[in-house]
Amino acid sequence: MLRHVALFRWKPETTAADVSRVEAALHQLPNKIPCIRSYRFGRDVGVQDGNAVPQKLIRPIMAQREAIQYVIDHSD
Repeated sequence: MLRHVALFRWKPETTAADVSRVEAALHQLPNKIPCIRSYRFGRDVGVQDGNAVPQKLIRPIMAQREAIQYVIDHSD
């Protein structure tokens, strides 16, 4: 079993409608790819780093970081 994680950074001119169209297409993927056993996607909820470890130890030596936090509906 594989877990595939993809992060997207939109171009500045990307509209909310553009992102909504992407989300609609992503929502259809499990119907089009039969081997998908579990599937989740979501927008970044904007949680900020507040911990001293990332601020003082990691950021000074880090080249790049990508991360998102999104809400998962556990009802299904």
